[in-house]
Amino acid sequence: MPDRIIRDELLTSERYWSVGIEAQQLFVHLLLRADSLGRFSGKNFTIRMACYPGHQRTPDIVEKLLSDLNDADLIRLYSVNGERFVFVPRYRQRLRYTNSKYPPPPKEINDIPKEKSDSSQTQVRPAPAEVKRSEEKRSKSLAAVAARTTFEVSEEMSQWAVKTGLTAEEVMPETTKFFDHHLAKGSAFKDWDAAWRNWIRNAVKFAAGRARV
Repeated sequence: MPDRIIRDELLTSERYWSVGIEAQQLFVHLLLRADSLGRFSGKNFTIRMACYPGHQRTPDIVEKLLSDLNDADLIRLYSVNGERFVFVPRYRQRLRYTNSKYPPPPKEINDIPKEKSDSSQTQVRPAPAEVKRSEEKRSKSLAAVAARTTFEVSEEMSQWAVKTGLTAEEVMPETTKFFDHHLAKGSAFKDWDAAWRNWIRNAVKFAAGRARV
């Protein structure tokens, strides 16, 4: 997971202090979970699994906290094709990449400026073929980075892991181990879900082996 900067000015923010302590906690968790463009899934289940790993939060409570944060303009909720997403305004994080697995929020709520190119430096224009190869390489690189900077477990995947042999409380810790391990290695799987399933199977197998010792 990318590093995040939480600035001390948060403690003097009227918006931040206008919500309760549980909403403040969720806001900080969303700051840590959002991608470099301030976007994250708005699915209730995904937020509960990502922001409260190993801790129980009911869907109703999470909906209330999201509503409080949205009303205070600490987050901005938006929908694309019937699916809800979260956008964190005033995010001001370092842009590690410009691609996101989440669709962009509407222009009227997106306050992240586009990066400006430095036109003061003159450069030799490469040949068209070189430009094309460079763009293709950059596109593949950005896609690989975007693929490994965020990983979500759906409710169906969580249920599958439990049926495979994990407890519900073990799903997110094992998922975190899986993601951190492959993030550190720089893995770029074609199918991250399949890689995750293999990790879960091995976790269950290793746990069974330890139990027999």
